[in-house]
Amino acid sequence: MQNIKYLIIPLICGIFILSCEKEDNTVVDPTLSFPFILSGYITPLILNSDTVNCYAGATVQSDEPVASVIVRFYDLRDNILATAELKDNGVFPDTIAGDGKYTGVVYYVFLCREVGRHRVEFLAVNQ
Repeated sequence: MQNIKYLIIPLICGIFILSCEKEDNTVVDPTLSFPFILSGYITPLILNSDTVNCYAGATVQSDEPVASVIVRFYDLRDNILATAELKDNGVFPDTIAGDGKYTGVVYYVFLCREVGRHRVEFLAVNQ
């Protein structure tokens, strides 16, 4: 009789644990959609060797609302010199709100003159 008790108790516990298991066949990871920068520009293309004062713009396409669009201006050693947030709100330098064209002003004064090619990077993030 005691041998049966030692077999029945684990069997009942096992059935109880298995009966609580809920099978979930739904998708866990949603399909992600990232913003796509169709084009970007900096104007003027040639800058003074001691000051950066220019307009930047990017055309962004996204299936989800865009949280932010920024432009980064790098020095010759790939250090970030200036970061500017680009807006699509119809306020200068942007012309039309909600058209997917984000614009802003990049401004930086060099501590010493730097002559050469500088890298510009655009980054768009959705919500």
